[in-house]
Amino acid sequence: MGCRTVMGLGVGCLVIGAALLLVGCATQGRVTVAERSSGTVERTPAAKAAPRQSVHTVKRGDTLYSISRSTGVSVRTLARLNGLRPPYRIYPRQRLRLKGRALAAKPPAKAQPKPSRSRAPTSQAGGVTWRWPTTGRVVNEFGGTNKGLDFSMEPGTQVLSAADGEVVYAGAGLAGFERLVIVRHNAEYLSAYSINQPILVKEKQRVKGGQPIAAINGGDRAARALHFEIRRNGKPISPRSVLK
Repeated sequence: MGCRTVMGLGVGCLVIGAALLLVGCATQGRVTVAERSSGTVERTPAAKAAPRQSVHTVKRGDTLYSISRSTGVSVRTLARLNGLRPPYRIYPRQRLRLKGRALAAKPPAKAQPKPSRSRAPTSQAGGVTWRWPTTGRVVNEFGGTNKGLDFSMEPGTQVLSAADGEVVYAGAGLAGFERLVIVRHNAEYLSAYSINQPILVKEKQRVKGGQPIAAINGGDRAARALHFEIRRNGKPISPRSVLK
């Protein structure tokens, strides 16, 4: 797939073809998804002086330990200041306090997204009953370098599986998107969903058409973008050819 700008934001190009190759080789090995943080608190030497900055913005690839090394604030102190508890997960663009009073550790917030109304099922195509993955507004159409549809999503909605099938990939995204889900519907059709939001399904899980597969919790416009593709025999087709 070629490069594409979603809603005026440079989110890069989704190379789903590469992910499909990985899926095809699933019996030989799995995609390794790097952990963002360690489940074990590691001790670091106490800082000799207070850090110059009061807040650290998490970058992709950061862990609590690497932030501790760069700021001189111990992992235990970082966890205490920011109310973190095992497994101490952190996320890109998250702001971590380096100074001040400790926050009470809270359990991870559970997403309570509102169900996204699925449009009525379409007519059969290739033995599959298709549904729209969201009621969100289409902001980029299929064609040219864009191999699918790009949607603008509202916080509190969900991404829905476009049809019954099996999740064959759920993990690290590609080229600007942090997360990717691929659902195989039959030997002919696949659908792919690229997002920067939490995934609600796992590989090898059976899903129904209209079942939530990801939650839209918030974030900026790029974080609320959905790139959606349908592939027939490995080749992208216009989703509108099966979604009425």
